Amino acid sequence: MPDTKEMIITKETVSEFVEAQRTNGTLGNEITLIIEKVINQQSGNSSRYQCRVLKSGELFIEMLNPLTNRPWELNFYFVKDAFTIGDVLVGRYEVQTQKRFLHDLIKPMPGTLKKLKRSNELVDRHGEDFVQFLQKKFDGEESLLGLMYDRWYETTERDISEHQEKISTLNSEINHLNDQVTEKVLQLKGIQAEIQAHEQTRLRIDQQVYDLRSSLGFVEEDWKEEAAIDFHNLKEDGDFIEAMQIGLYHQNGENLVYEYDIVRRFITALRTDQLVLLTGPSGTGKSSLVHQIGEVLHPCKVHHVAVQSNWTDVQDLLGFFNPLKNTYLPTPFLQALVDARNDKKSLHIICLDEMNLAHVEYYFSSLLSAREKQPDKRFLDLYAHKFYKEAKMDLEELLNMPIAEISAEDLKQLDAEKRKEARSKYELIFNFPAHFPIPDNVRFVGTLNMDETVKPLSPKVIDRSFIIELDHPSKLNDVREQLASQSIGGKLELNISEFILPALEEPKLSEEQKSVIDQVLEYSSVLKDIPNAMMNSRGIKHMERYVSSLPAVEGAVDELINSKILPRVMFPKAEKQLENVFDEFVARLPQASNSRAKAEKMKINKRVVQFWR
Repeated sequence: MPDTKEMIITKETVSEFVEAQRTNGTLGNEITLIIEKVINQQSGNSSRYQCRVLKSGELFIEMLNPLTNRPWELNFYFVKDAFTIGDVLVGRYEVQTQKRFLHDLIKPMPGTLKKLKRSNELVDRHGEDFVQFLQKKFDGEESLLGLMYDRWYETTERDISEHQEKISTLNSEINHLNDQVTEKVLQLKGIQAEIQAHEQTRLRIDQQVYDLRSSLGFVEEDWKEEAAIDFHNLKEDGDFIEAMQIGLYHQNGENLVYEYDIVRRFITALRTDQLVLLTGPSGTGKSSLVHQIGEVLHPCKVHHVAVQSNWTDVQDLLGFFNPLKNTYLPTPFLQALVDARNDKKSLHIICLDEMNLAHVEYYFSSLLSAREKQPDKRFLDLYAHKFYKEAKMDLEELLNMPIAEISAEDLKQLDAEKRKEARSKYELIFNFPAHFPIPDNVRFVGTLNMDETVKPLSPKVIDRSFIIELDHPSKLNDVREQLASQSIGGKLELNISEFILPALEEPKLSEEQKSVIDQVLEYSSVLKDIPNAMMNSRGIKHMERYVSSLPAVEGAVDELINSKILPRVMFPKAEKQLENVFDEFVARLPQASNSRAKAEKMKINKRVVQFWR
């Protein structure tokens, strides 16, 4: 060690000294620093960072300045709030050239400094398996995880760059193909619109033929041959649910097996106009339940709509308006809404199969928003209202009569060219108005898959849904034997006005029903520290409508916890405080309840405590 008191420190000697330190291995191409103090400048957007040089070994320890034999302290100026006290940085340096700082020997190059990731950050970002991979790959200690991560990143950076170039090329090709697909989709939607128009014409003709044959005595209404069971006579004592359960098994020889409580929850959720989401492993009969309901109830029609993974906005669900032709190209979903509006005497159930193949809140946003309003104020805005007004005026001019008096028959008096134009405007006004009302007699159901191909449900969707989890039929052999031994003839007659009434009126709760809500809210309050888990005012209104429609409240607390509270719970197991909160919640649930069994299963997940599996 030279005597620094006698040594004259110059730029040249500092350069030589630093080179010597590199040669003997004291310094490498990079240095490791720890921030000890941050001093914000009074003016400007920069800070002075005071730090110490660390020696990178099995543990981070302070390095001594070879000139002073004291802890090696350095300063540098950089962007304000770039780093905080305690951050460990790695980056390049250069020889110090400023006269008053020559004893520092080196100065950091701020633009090259990278903050080392800490162990908990790496676990949160990549998981514990990745951290173990780093330790095994580089045979390192816990304290060096940040350096190992940087080393791993550098070794993969070149591959990443090559992949990004390939991705860029592929994206260009995809964009070109997407343009072609968009063009074909527009052509397809035009063809579909024509097909639907022909189908509507065919249905009208079929109905006219049917009515004519009926009037002449040639047609028998098969469903009336069977013994129809009136919903009015069954709903009071709960026999209607049992009849539904038996009907689901025997109707058309389907032999579908569902627990009594599942059927009751499903029917009650439909009556109160909840967005019902059916979840469970593949093969549990989610879509079949919806389809078979339409076979058992009369009058009831089920519309199945297959959700596509490329759906990104509401046009994928509802279709779109063509301003050049002043026509609307509907989807099967919107056509189902039109059918429900034109058939007020039937219950219409629209089932979105595999609803979470795409982000629900993207394509279903208009419906989610509209359903928050009072039933008589639920509208979908399909296109700008001015096009509707123009079509209305044009049609009145073509037929020379007010719109209120126009019927489809009036179009026949026009010549072929004008009739085609009038038909498009007639469809726009009477089938697809700009301000489209959601019919009271339509209900929405979604089936969910839980695998790597689907999108997670957002808290917004979960909050607005009633979730029912189905179990595999193989676990319901006792129920199967019971259903096989019973039989019910005919369909269940449905009074649609009576069925939808709970969704239209404000719920009136008995003291017993109010107690159910209070108990659920008491359980919910335990989860107040878990984000989005505590029940809000919207959820309370949903529960009040649901409970008010139950013939009896036995078991209602348990099923509301399963359907309205547990699906809201989601947090990483690394958050021990939240895990303790959930443990306290589970401990309060009744020992033999379904909700407790489900909550215990949620705790088994390795990384995230959640309802979805």
